[in-house]
Amino acid sequence: MNSTIHLESKYEKGSSFSFELLFEKSNPDSIVASTSTENSYEGTLKGVKILLAEDNRVNQLFASELITEWGASLDIADNGQIAIELYHRKEFDLILMDIQMPILDGIDATHIIRNQFPKHQQNIPIIAITANAKNGDEIKFKEYGMNDVIFKPYSSNKLYKLITQQLGSTKYEIDEEIIPIPNQDVPPTTDPIIQFEHASLHVLQSFSRGKDSFIVKMLQAIIDTVPPTINELNHAIQQGDWISVNKFSHKLIPNMNMSGNTHLENEMKWIEDHASDELAQLEIIKNGQ
Repeated sequence: MNSTIHLESKYEKGSSFSFELLFEKSNPDSIVASTSTENSYEGTLKGVKILLAEDNRVNQLFASELITEWGASLDIADNGQIAIELYHRKEFDLILMDIQMPILDGIDATHIIRNQFPKHQQNIPIIAITANAKNGDEIKFKEYGMNDVIFKPYSSNKLYKLITQQLGSTKYEIDEEIIPIPNQDVPPTTDPIIQFEHASLHVLQSFSRGKDSFIVKMLQAIIDTVPPTINELNHAIQQGDWISVNKFSHKLIPNMNMSGNTHLENEMKWIEDHASDELAQLEIIKNGQ
């Protein structure tokens, strides 16, 4: 770190080592306090078999990084239909079920499991995953047959807590992490390799558990998936396909959150919520031109 260690030693008295390091002064508003006890969970779910039904690659990667580190095996289904087919062939201890998916959504997939599978498979714990946190959702999803619900973006501690609660194996006092909100006034990073004008590493760093490899994987997933999804969204707007507009805007929400772009995250939430409103549709078309 471009410093020098100094040694002062006196016979039969002892030795003193010292050094000086120079650092740039940090912006205190940009610092994320890490309260995660994530490392203490490593390997604690060994032998547990989990099925994740999720169509968003960024969300798949995030959940996979956590669950495999905890020692559980994980199968991923890109939609509810694939999840049903996997559950016909394999035994699982728990299912993480995204609500909005193509072909077969999480609600219909859960209904099939609860009503059409053999008795010994019907009662598997199912945790709903959704980006739409609204009052009464916990009750609504339990009425659909889910055991619990977790809202995106979720922390590692929150996911671990719900999984272990449903498996009946919670051994830890778990503090649920606060999801960080990127500071809009954070100055650009001084790293010449990574420069963001409309995004921030704030969120990814807080989720990374100190692993740079995790940040790199997530950034690559965001880079690979966001541009084509935006193109699909724009095409759906041009075609007046408002069902697809709702779907693609919903798909972009967690990606914008992970990339620290709160402006576009809020824009996507607004489009998703208003895609069926005719006056809002005119505004969406105007702003998209």
